[in-house]
Amino acid sequence: MPSNISSLIATLLSTYTNLARILDYAVSDSPGITWLNLPLSLMVESLRPMVPRSYPISSLSMTCPRQMGITVAVDCLKANETVKAFGIASTYLSSFNTANGHEGQLSYPRPLTEPTLHCQVRRSQFKLPAHPSTPMIMVGAGTGIAPFRAFLQEKARLASIGREVGQMLVFAGFRNPDHDYLYRAELEDFESNALSGSLNAYTAFSRNYNQAKTYVQDRIEHKGEAVLHMLLDQDAALYVCGSATMSRGVGQKLDELIKQKRGWDDEKVRHWRETKRKTKRWQEDVWG
Repeated sequence: MPSNISSLIATLLSTYTNLARILDYAVSDSPGITWLNLPLSLMVESLRPMVPRSYPISSLSMTCPRQMGITVAVDCLKANETVKAFGIASTYLSSFNTANGHEGQLSYPRPLTEPTLHCQVRRSQFKLPAHPSTPMIMVGAGTGIAPFRAFLQEKARLASIGREVGQMLVFAGFRNPDHDYLYRAELEDFESNALSGSLNAYTAFSRNYNQAKTYVQDRIEHKGEAVLHMLLDQDAALYVCGSATMSRGVGQKLDELIKQKRGWDDEKVRHWRETKRKTKRWQEDVWG
């Protein structure tokens, strides 16, 4: 591919350029221009098909049978200070709380006081172990913490009726503890009360003012002995939810720790990981 074409494609992608923005650029350059002769078919053909957006359910059906919770972050990708791209599904959902959206976001012509959603609940493969006493390690970043909230609600319910629950580690990653630490009060309450002695939660913040960036894989490394003991000696179930980049980072960090601990080569680590996946002891729900 010629370098100038490659450069053009890179520019279009980095600035989130679409037909609407091209027309807007043209109007800003020539204010008197109109689009009366622009074929409707061209407009329709330029639209990308929309696909359903899946969100993990963050509530327990047993305690909330007629309601469900989802955890949504409104995405805003910035090419520069004037060009922004907002997530379609997340921005639409956010409009339910604010009649015309937040400043700079997509807006809707009428208040959505009684919104209607077309949605479907799909059976998830992201499930708790069959035995409540099975140890668990949960790793989530951002809204990836959502399914673990439901998991912990179920564990707290079981503990409240006297069932034995296994040891649990939660690694939760966010940008800033003051701005987007999701379910902070609930997580702290689980650790201190309902699941005291069974749950240890560790957080990582990547935008915590002047402190060094910390990610969930860094916290996993810091707690490496406990993590490896649960994974290798107790056959703990591992759950990872969040971005694909984060998931790869977690996998690579665990590979490194296991090689150091056991002296395994790449092939043996790969075989161990595949065995965990086949037995549902390593489950992922990732996107991006």
